[in-house]
Amino acid sequence: MGNYGDVWATCPPLPPSATTRKPPNVTVTLIPSNGGAEGAGLLLCDVTAFAPRDIVVQWEGPGHAPARARLGPVTGDGPFAVLSLLRLVEGEGAAAYACVVQHPALPRPLRVA
Repeated sequence: MGNYGDVWATCPPLPPSATTRKPPNVTVTLIPSNGGAEGAGLLLCDVTAFAPRDIVVQWEGPGHAPARARLGPVTGDGPFAVLSLLRLVEGEGAAAYACVVQHPALPRPLRVA
């Protein structure tokens, strides 16, 4: 069997963002509606400073949260960032919802309310 050492030596190194494992910072912010109706508005889940790029961001709570949630594109060359918005309906409290983030640098899903 041949020596494969030369083959591995000629492979280009991976970019730092491909090998770095950095857990995300996650914050959830309530953005009230202009009318100020109780429970109406948006919840913003801001997920920043993570690597690698692979990530899952979801909302947990009553009702049909996934149907009312929007996830933006993952941005950056590493570390990365992404935003998710959940539209609240009138009479719904923000405290009933949590942003759940799954990432390779986390030992378990991170739940932030």
